[in-house]
Amino acid sequence: MKKIGELLLAKGLITSSQLNDALKEQQKNGGRLGSILISLGYITARDIDETIPPPPQLRLGERLVAGGAITVEQLNHALDYQKDNGGLLGEALVKLGYTTQKVIEQNMLVLNPRIPIGELLVQNGEITPEQLQKALDFQKRSGGMLGDIMLSLKMVSTDTLYRYLANQNRIGRPGSKFDFDGEWKLPYKLAKKYKAVILNCVRETCLLGVITVLDDTIISDIEKNIGHRVEQVLISRSELDYYWAYAYIEEMNWESRDKLSVEKPHNSAIRTFTLIQKFLIILMIIGIVVGVAFNALQTALIINIIVQVYYFLMVAFRMFIMLNGASKDLQLRISPEELAALD
Repeated sequence: MKKIGELLLAKGLITSSQLNDALKEQQKNGGRLGSILISLGYITARDIDETIPPPPQLRLGERLVAGGAITVEQLNHALDYQKDNGGLLGEALVKLGYTTQKVIEQNMLVLNPRIPIGELLVQNGEITPEQLQKALDFQKRSGGMLGDIMLSLKMVSTDTLYRYLANQNRIGRPGSKFDFDGEWKLPYKLAKKYKAVILNCVRETCLLGVITVLDDTIISDIEKNIGHRVEQVLISRSELDYYWAYAYIEEMNWESRDKLSVEKPHNSAIRTFTLIQKFLIILMIIGIVVGVAFNALQTALIINIIVQVYYFLMVAFRMFIMLNGASKDLQLRISPEELAALD
């Protein structure tokens, strides 16, 4: 980490000669360099506060160990438990009997949700200020969510980004153990309505993966439906789709393939034809039979001509689409700088 003199110099708050004066004063009489610069009238206390980066915050586990509430071994065990089962570390420590909820609340690390996620990542050393500015510039040009942009530019991993977002919302992240087929499985209609999925249940508490934090009323509704206490964990949209593919594969297949044939069979081509379709098919069959009976060769020629015309029209339509897509007005244009930013 740079020293305070170098930081103030880099920000243009002092000159090299002023820094040298303060260093000589410090060497002669001792004291803090910042205080000396203030006493010499070169800077103000506010300049110091705005220049010195905030010290890194201890995480909950580190705070508990530092305060003697738990041991390092207990922390490691709880971290392993959290890795497998997901959720908050504090919840894991309480479940394992290493501490109480009161102690957790007294030591809870609360990241200020008013701090934008980009600044939060910079403060904790996950990205550099230059990377944040690059992502903000990209967002200004192209729009979109800052977190999604940082993911697409490979500045942070999904797990890192969502860990900080989860901390901001005071909820956990999923673990590595999943059980989608238990009695606690969330009904598919509720899963779609709330964009959520039950990941597993441990000791009468079910982990509910959500892409946005749900309010107490919704959580109460879910708990009533599954008959278990629910703890929310934050997941990304891609993670939700991945979990749904395991939890609701049959329901999604039915919805995409069979739902229309059951609810509106008159509009489904799986089980029935419409009246007009039936009429046209019968008319076509009668026409072919009659044509073959009177003049088989001429009928075959007519059918061949119809097929050839059909294929010609299809080719012409595809050419139209290709030429229309090649129009300059409809093309997406990406500058070399934007292209380089995606590497």
